[in-house]
Amino acid sequence: MGRREFFVKNGYWVEPNPLFSDDELVAYRQSMSNIMDHKYESGREPMLGRNWPEQTDSNGLVQINNAWWAGGVIRQLALNSRLGKIAVELLQVNGVCMWHDQLLYKPPRSKNVPDGGNVGWHQDWNYWRVCDEPDMITAWVALDDVIVENGAMMVVSGSHRWKQAIKPSDRTLDMEYTLSQVTIPKGEKLDIVYCELKAGCVSFHHAITLHGSGPNLTQKPRIGLAIHMVADHVRYTKTNGASHSNLKVCPREEGAFFRGEQHPVIWQRIPYAQ
Repeated sequence: MGRREFFVKNGYWVEPNPLFSDDELVAYRQSMSNIMDHKYESGREPMLGRNWPEQTDSNGLVQINNAWWAGGVIRQLALNSRLGKIAVELLQVNGVCMWHDQLLYKPPRSKNVPDGGNVGWHQDWNYWRVCDEPDMITAWVALDDVIVENGAMMVVSGSHRWKQAIKPSDRTLDMEYTLSQVTIPKGEKLDIVYCELKAGCVSFHHAITLHGSGPNLTQKPRIGLAIHMVADHVRYTKTNGASHSNLKVCPREEGAFFRGEQHPVIWQRIPYAQ
């Protein structure tokens, strides 16, 4: 079964071989470390995120939004055309643009902090309804080996067909609670798959696919970059009554495409009309 067929059936895809070399990974990890230390090659600070810019919870996940703003090789990774080309193939669209990225650093969990580093079950689409269609996809790039023990992302296979299977929750770290809130459609099943990745490998998941990740139980941090992409035909809408942090830096009118400096093209089959 090819990429596209697997993705249509399951709502996710794990690229089997590394897309990035050891030298590239070393550079990406160093750039990530610099960003966490508030060193930005471009001079532009990323947007606020979970446990950022102050790491007030030493056991908690560090999530830095729009890390690509900081420039350097992390920007190059976030806008990598190879990832964009795969995303276009999986979604079967003309092209994809940057929606936003998230630099993710999951530290080893303290035994006294049971929820430390967790990302509860959720669907990205619940938070992205400023878009008029869910033709959106995430590429999750492993900068180190990602295994079950250090909090590999989990997906519910086939859940991209479930529409809204869970509502946004304030208890975003609680894996058991968020799982209990999932509505499983009649005839479907909760098929949980761990996306274990070798360093340099990439997983892709649809914006509606249920996913989450547990704690890091190893002695080393788990690091990665999530690159969220939006199909180039998707437009901004106010009709859902939703908001998103990106709108603070790039406000737009009803029906406008996601374009410009905040949403650069990652890959396209045919360039859109200017």
